[in-house]
Amino acid sequence: MFFSLKPYFNLLDKLATILKGVPEALHAKLYWAILFVVMMPLLDLALAYWLFVMLMVLQGGTSAVLGVQLGEGSLGITIAVFVLLTLARQGVEYLSIKTTRTLTQDIFQAFSLRLIEKYLSLPWLDYTKETKAIRIKHCTATALDGAYSFQVLFNLIGALVTLIVLGTATVVKVPVLAITGAALMVFFTYTSKSYLKRKLQTAVKGHDYHQKNFYQKLYESFSLSREMKIFQVNPYFLEEINMELNRLSKAKVDLSVFPQIPRIVLELILTLAIALGLLATVVVGNYTSDELIANLATVAILARRIVPAMAMLMSTFTELDGSVMNIALIRKELNQGAERENYYKPVLQHPELLMHLKQVSFGYRPEEMILENVSLDIAQGDRIAVLGPTGRGKSTLLMMAAGFIPPTQGEVLVTPALGKDQLPVAYVPQEVTLLSGSVRDNIRFGQEAFDEALAWQVLAATQLDKFVGELTLGLDTPIGDNGVLFSGGQRQRIGIARALYRQPFLLFLDEATSALDESTELAVMANINQVMGQGAVIFITHRQSTAEQHATKFCRL
Repeated sequence: MFFSLKPYFNLLDKLATILKGVPEALHAKLYWAILFVVMMPLLDLALAYWLFVMLMVLQGGTSAVLGVQLGEGSLGITIAVFVLLTLARQGVEYLSIKTTRTLTQDIFQAFSLRLIEKYLSLPWLDYTKETKAIRIKHCTATALDGAYSFQVLFNLIGALVTLIVLGTATVVKVPVLAITGAALMVFFTYTSKSYLKRKLQTAVKGHDYHQKNFYQKLYESFSLSREMKIFQVNPYFLEEINMELNRLSKAKVDLSVFPQIPRIVLELILTLAIALGLLATVVVGNYTSDELIANLATVAILARRIVPAMAMLMSTFTELDGSVMNIALIRKELNQGAERENYYKPVLQHPELLMHLKQVSFGYRPEEMILENVSLDIAQGDRIAVLGPTGRGKSTLLMMAAGFIPPTQGEVLVTPALGKDQLPVAYVPQEVTLLSGSVRDNIRFGQEAFDEALAWQVLAATQLDKFVGELTLGLDTPIGDNGVLFSGGQRQRIGIARALYRQPFLLFLDEATSALDESTELAVMANINQVMGQGAVIFITHRQSTAEQHATKFCRL
């Protein structure tokens, strides 16, 4: 069948898909935005009608408005009403632009925050399934594309209401012209959908794919800048980025050009059709000269709104598929994985026992276990050194005990206070990531209040108090991107100070002192033992001397 109404029925499903993506808190703003969008064509109709009345009065004729005859003596009133309608129309247009753009930004913010919250709440294993660069891309570019879908929605609603309202008025004035325009719109909507749909879908998929690759390569280049310089491979990576940018640029051009093709063709044909329709109205229309001038002006005003509305409908109709795909991608991201669950079982009743790892095993694949049947008691005051060759699961064991990775088999039993997060836990990885703020920001790490005395105490414990105290800005000294202005050992000790500032009852150190020389490591570990008091410390170290001097218990893997 050459013509099908299926695309028009699918339109409702697509609109419903987009509308379901609106956060509930923004529903009121959405209704206001739609109201202003709908008011625009109604005011255009009122303005076109009043222009007809005003032109009739200006030419000495009369026109009936709501049963009231307006003639030559009503010229002042008609002009005043026309000015008021014009001001009202422009004011509503401003409000429409303001509310729709504001709502679009609000939706972008909501999408971005919801994605960030989702990613941060994912279980660790789910979180690591995708790269950080792709996560950042979704929280920025994908969220923005999804928010723009609502601008497409507003454009579509505005175009539809304009065509219905002003199209009906045009049917009354010039039926032949209106019917011709409607036929052209339906014909080009169908043909553009069938011709451009596959191309647009391909462009959307290509855009998403190449944007992911671009973000990934950019992230890797910034993270490996030192290695790239020392190995003199900057040109290679720049060329890789340039190639991905070329592909991304082509996809962006396709996404912006394809929806405009129907508009360009339609505007050309409609302009010719309007010219012919007006000519036919003049030749065969049975009007007085006054009515003819007024009618021509009215039709010109209506056409000035209808032609862009038809073009807008065509372009938004084509963009709608991409908008639905963007919303679907965001919903997929928000629905992925489960929320992070606390797999701790708060059943231990021993007064000093904090945690018991009971025959725990773990493997990323069932056939390849990293840990097998490991049991370990962690009690108050324990200093436990986890030892073993590389690849035996030392870091995995710490992450399991710290609550990041659930055991494949076995159980993690804890005291009820630990299970309810009443006892603070801290974890310091080998590769510490720092905020690009000040020393103070990194020690406080999200806490509203700041205890300066405690901060200096933990800096002293990590042997950083003298160094920070000699800095011009002290605690407010910027540390650079991820602590680039500090040495590796200083960065690790800021990470430890950040952990100690939380005054944890259970501290996990995953080779957190590996960048320190042996004497500094021994001194820092001694200070940690003193600061932790009756709290427990579980640490990984490759230095036998550190383990022997500070451990009260050993876990050998």
